[in-house]
Amino acid sequence: MIGVTMIRFRLEELLKARDWTDYRFAQESGIGAAVIGKYRRNLVRQPDLKVLSKMCTTLECEIGDLMEYVPDKGKPKPSPRSKKRRK
Repeated sequence: MIGVTMIRFRLEELLKARDWTDYRFAQESGIGAAVIGKYRRNLVRQPDLKVLSKMCTTLECEIGDLMEYVPDKGKPKPSPRSKKRRK
């Protein structure tokens, strides 16, 4: 998404690398298939730490393998000169 800073889940890539379906991952992890689908499609707004922990344990990966930071490309960073001083 352009103009939005976000965390992107790489779950789809990790599952494809293992040739796992959402259903198989649900069976292995104990996480509901609907929840897995939301993470896979990046529809989660507030990630659950217990879910992330189960995902990392099941996939034998680090949190950084599961998520990536996608910077906002549509908004330039303010320069130090553009900041107004408060009086």
